[in-house]
Amino acid sequence: MKKHIPTVTVAVCAYNEEKNIQSFLRSVLMQKEVGFIIQKILVISDGSKDSTIEKVLEIASEKITLRKYEERIGKSDRLNEIYQNLNSDILVQSDADVVFAHEFVLHDLIQPLIKNNKVGMCGGNPLPVKGHTFIEKAINCTTEAYAEFRRKVRGGNNVFSADGRLLAYKKEVVKRIKIPTDMIANDMFTYFSCLSLGFHYRFVESAVVYFRSPKTLKDHIRQNIRF
Repeated sequence: MKKHIPTVTVAVCAYNEEKNIQSFLRSVLMQKEVGFIIQKILVISDGSKDSTIEKVLEIASEKITLRKYEERIGKSDRLNEIYQNLNSDILVQSDADVVFAHEFVLHDLIQPLIKNNKVGMCGGNPLPVKGHTFIEKAINCTTEAYAEFRRKVRGGNNVFSADGRLLAYKKEVVKRIKIPTDMIANDMFTYFSCLSLGFHYRFVESAVVYFRSPKTLKDHIRQNIRF
């Protein structure tokens, strides 16, 4: 009997992500599909007003599916859309402003889901790139202190390591989750939902994605208002 190879959908909700969306997509396309198949890379443009859509269309890959919406309704509703329509065995959910650090990020991230029936959700390891401005360096210092705390509590298997920059779910878990429209901490909500459904969570330290902290105070304030 032929062994089933798990299928993966990588999904991202994008709002005005023209600066990084191509770097993100290229880092996903470079992933080594060892023991799994990337069935789809889904990009949902939630009312983007910049050139996010054009940047996505410039990447030539049959794996990429773009859904573009004129109206911005928010990440929670877009995530629910992704969850409800998922056909793959595993969903990998990411932010559009990150870059996968190496070719085996996806492989490492989903291993606990494949190897253990009781694990329903995994979290990756977001790390900031080296800062250049004073604000960027200051924010990175707080991020690094927080990251150490996140790694050590319960061996990393805690709500603080469930970071929306990189998460993975089994289909049978995510299909049973509906995020409230007014929910801000989507990642934490899905973490507790996973546990309440009787599944376990695992932090995967080797599944690194890089992100850049805000360079200016104005950018920092803008980001926190959006959060």
